[in-house]
Amino acid sequence: MSQASSSAAARARAHFPALLASTCLALYYALSMSRDLSLYDSGELALAAEQLGLGHPPGQPLHTLLGFVLSKLTWGAPLVGINLLSAAPSALCVLPATRIASALCGPRVAHKARRFLPWLCLPIGLHESVWEPATRVEVYALATFCGLCAVASALPLLAAERAEDSVRSRAAWLAGVLSGLCACANPGIAVAVGVALAPGVLSTRSLRLVLRAVAGGLLGLLPYAYLAFAAARSDEVMVWGGLGDSASVLRYLTLGDYAHKGGLSAWSILEHALAWSVWALEHLLVPGLIYGLGGFLRGSRFVRFGTLVFSIVFGMVLLTISRNAVWDLEVPDYNGYLAITYWLAAAGGAALFASSHAQRRPVASSVIALCLVATIIAAPAPWQRTRHSDQLARHLAEQVLREAPQGAIVISYADYYAGSLMYLQEAERQRPDVSVLAYGLSGSSWHWRHLMRQHPDLAPVDLARRGDRATRIRDWLAKNAARPVLVEQLPIARELGIEACPGGLYLRTGAACSGERTPPIAALLLASELAILDGGSPSAAGAIAQIGEQLGTALWQLGDLAQAHDVLLAAVPRAQWPAQRAEPTQLTAAGPAKLPLVGWQRQAALGDPARNLFLAGALVAGSGHEPLARAYLQAAARLRLPEALRLLER
Repeated sequence: MSQASSSAAARARAHFPALLASTCLALYYALSMSRDLSLYDSGELALAAEQLGLGHPPGQPLHTLLGFVLSKLTWGAPLVGINLLSAAPSALCVLPATRIASALCGPRVAHKARRFLPWLCLPIGLHESVWEPATRVEVYALATFCGLCAVASALPLLAAERAEDSVRSRAAWLAGVLSGLCACANPGIAVAVGVALAPGVLSTRSLRLVLRAVAGGLLGLLPYAYLAFAAARSDEVMVWGGLGDSASVLRYLTLGDYAHKGGLSAWSILEHALAWSVWALEHLLVPGLIYGLGGFLRGSRFVRFGTLVFSIVFGMVLLTISRNAVWDLEVPDYNGYLAITYWLAAAGGAALFASSHAQRRPVASSVIALCLVATIIAAPAPWQRTRHSDQLARHLAEQVLREAPQGAIVISYADYYAGSLMYLQEAERQRPDVSVLAYGLSGSSWHWRHLMRQHPDLAPVDLARRGDRATRIRDWLAKNAARPVLVEQLPIARELGIEACPGGLYLRTGAACSGERTPPIAALLLASELAILDGGSPSAAGAIAQIGEQLGTALWQLGDLAQAHDVLLAAVPRAQWPAQRAEPTQLTAAGPAKLPLVGWQRQAALGDPARNLFLAGALVAGSGHEPLARAYLQAAARLRLPEALRLLER
């Protein structure tokens, strides 16, 4: 055997444990991931990838381009391929995490620990916070992988013992390219990585290395040239933002559409960061983060910059999510941002375990291993997850399309409705006669132009007329008065000045109220979806609770008390139901009850089943059955709803 082939075989043997661990994690992700649409931005990102369109700012071109390729390689199941674009990169994070752990250990300890280091990094991939964005259509797993690879590639620059010039030059170039690619998936994560690596690059005091890192970064940003291609498309694909001039491009790239989400005071940001710390402790993340930092502090090859890299990445990403004005710790996107920190902590914890084991410190190594393994059992535990069965977003959108009369206008608000409706219509060509207006985008001219291209038979909107979006929509509906209209929420219908009546998942308005009424299927649909998922697909239960709360209160205000009660209760897991429940006949005789105005003390990313129980109890009490309503209040109190606890204390 030649020396070259012998060296290649040795490298393969050295990398085999990490490859095996990564493959095992990939297999678990493939079995547990979604095969369909999911909540939040899933529908919109999937549509952009399948169409080669353009999603929300700042574009995510790397995700769109790779998603397009994978959507064509999965045997007629494009959504499986686009979901794999999250699962595969997240599983591959084991490789750069292992390399970082090896560098922290030093060559002697790393050589002895090479067989088990990857398996010590792997548990963080099973934690719910990392698994969640890795098993649905999202950009965070791809960005995390690129950012983690950038850190691993920069090791020769960060190490106290300087490598050869050629190795350092290659490291600067590769770290720059990978940081640029990271920005093409999520710029927020890329900025944190770039700032963290900058001290190591600058400390070389080599202008050549700095320029190579910058040039690599610019090369990595080349996928953003795709925006020019997407903007030039003249067909009906979705191109968010209507990039027709330099001003619109600048607004798009600088996140002008999301300016309202910032502007918090320093104290509010600190409060959010402290709230996250408590949440992380409850979800078994803090011990791993502490031991991970300890691994960086002890790493001989990272004495100068390792701790700085970890601290900057963690601090900047935590600052990014804490600046959100709309703040709730159950929003899964926050952990999508923080996943790179969790992987870095896993590498540090693995290195600390290997060092303690090599120094024959069984107590320390046992505690560290216990903390690493404890990350696996964070709820929902790996064996309890049901995301592979999660078709909630699809079923909701398909039901809305089934309920829509021929040629209807559907006004949607929540992203799990709007994005899924767009995907079903534009990618799968379901109900092309229905016009879907995303209420949140109705202030953007590009959305109207896209809608008009899809439905040239509609009377066009007057984009030149000034006024708020409600005025614009009212004028447009008046021009298309012959069209039946369905609206997601009663407050939207009232803002638009149109009468609403009970329908199905969406409310009917105007002339549509005089048609044949849709059978009350909402309660049955919500209950069946909740039973299938059984708490194993994060956010799904919250979305069901939110739909139940919004639709239930709308039906209550419209006087359909029996159906309102059923919808509110159907969105609550049966195990949490009150022991005694009202019968429909007990709710119809008293007429419409007065809806309580509740400013909820406990926030929820989507919905909260305890709210549904509280509202259902208020409905029962308003119908004259206060003793029975107390059972609902007690059920809400068992879920620690502050409003229910306060009332029961009186």
